Amino acid sequence: MIESFSEAVAWARGEVDLPVREYQPPEKVEVEPIRRRLGLTQASFARVFGLNVAMVRDWEQGRRTPEGPARTLLAVIARHPELVHEVLSARERRRASGATGSTPLGILAIEYPWLPSNLPSRCPKRPWPG
Repeated sequence: MIESFSEAVAWARGEVDLPVREYQPPEKVEVEPIRRRLGLTQASFARVFGLNVAMVRDWEQGRRTPEGPARTLLAVIARHPELVHEVLSARERRRASGATGSTPLGILAIEYPWLPSNLPSRCPKRPWPG
């Protein structure tokens, strides 16, 4: 761990170059199957994941296609919706508590019944508060 920290400090100082992985978003993401698998309406899918409901409708009806960042988010939602939930709800909790520096995400502190109760947590335990 100390070695990793030292490497990070050296990188921040510009003393070393670290390998960089480039990510290309998927070419195509089908929104409707993702949303249906989660058991959400278009409006609730948009609200839960901080998306514009009109955009979700346009994607599903083929009037528009998701751009790169949206395709990336949708790919993560498709595989690990609980991770996206964790990140968005943590930011919302910080915003609601008056923490500075957080951006409202357009989601409410609501329950997420679409997460299956038998879903094993894929979220690693973190040694720091969220």
